Amino acid sequence: MRAILILLLVTVAARAESRAEAVEAAAALAKEQSREIRRSRYVGTLSLHFENDTFANNSDDNFTAGFGLTWTSAPIRRYGFRNVFRRLVEDYWSFLPQISNPEFKKQVQIHIGYELYTPTDISTPVPPPGEHPYASVFHIDFGVYAVREKSMHAYFIRTGLVGPATQGGRIQKWMHKSTGRESPEGWDSQHPNEPLFNLLYTYQRRLVRWIRGYGFGFDAAVNAGGIVGNYAVAVRGGLQARAGYGLPKNFERSSPLSIPEEVAGRYDRDRKRSFYLLLQATGAYAPYFMPSDGSAFQDSFSVSRDELSFRVIVGAALSIGRFEAAIRFVVYGSADEPPRANDDYGVVTVSWTF
Repeated sequence: MRAILILLLVTVAARAESRAEAVEAAAALAKEQSREIRRSRYVGTLSLHFENDTFANNSDDNFTAGFGLTWTSAPIRRYGFRNVFRRLVEDYWSFLPQISNPEFKKQVQIHIGYELYTPTDISTPVPPPGEHPYASVFHIDFGVYAVREKSMHAYFIRTGLVGPATQGGRIQKWMHKSTGRESPEGWDSQHPNEPLFNLLYTYQRRLVRWIRGYGFGFDAAVNAGGIVGNYAVAVRGGLQARAGYGLPKNFERSSPLSIPEEVAGRYDRDRKRSFYLLLQATGAYAPYFMPSDGSAFQDSFSVSRDELSFRVIVGAALSIGRFEAAIRFVVYGSADEPPRANDDYGVVTVSWTF
């Protein structure tokens, strides 16, 4: 009987000790997670974008200039449970494919964009026949990325405004005056004021990632996606490749319709410094594109265009610590004619992760 009592006491003591160790371990883990959340509460990446045909040529035609400001979150698991962006994703976006999948990291992005379109001949009060109409577009994109090592899904809502209320004519006249260029005379003929609402989706799949010693390597990915709304109705697909030192594990920008800059995976860098070259080819079918085709609900100028088009991008990116700078040159063409020099433009991006 005494032996049985001793055995019971030892068992109870062992269980109590085990529970105490478990509670202590859980408390330590919770404390560490709390510290990580506090450290990461304001982590994000801020990017500035400037797009202009001056970088590639000195002519106005079709897309002539664009500006963008983008904020991208860290993976939302780094934020506290009460964080507004984490709540939005987990409570209201979780029905989307892969958003609720724990194997995917989720990142939120807000992008503010501004686009200007003009004809080649900007000396007349209305666009000459066969040339692009004047259009000024302001838009705000809100979306979420679901990312893992070899694939990415991106879902966005785009809202905004096109028309004189965006002040595009005043901005371009100031830019041309500051650089000594001809003043555009046709902004009174631009598309009328109209609100914008669009849904966007992008999918990317990494085909290969090959890294050798000293951090040099290359990767390649395919992409597909689309947009529907009164800014554009389009689908597209393409291929991209990168080569260089310290390649980040992100996925590059892949849309010819101003979907925000590359961000997905920015927090998974293997090295503090990187430099790489980029080559990308994308084809698109766009039965409707508002800047060229005019307003969906009001009378406005339009221009005949090819619904099938392609673009080629070459570029380079350099990152040092939390800073990154990139430049890209974009060449457009269509199924019926080769690219023209005044359809090209350049993109400069500067980013800071904090």
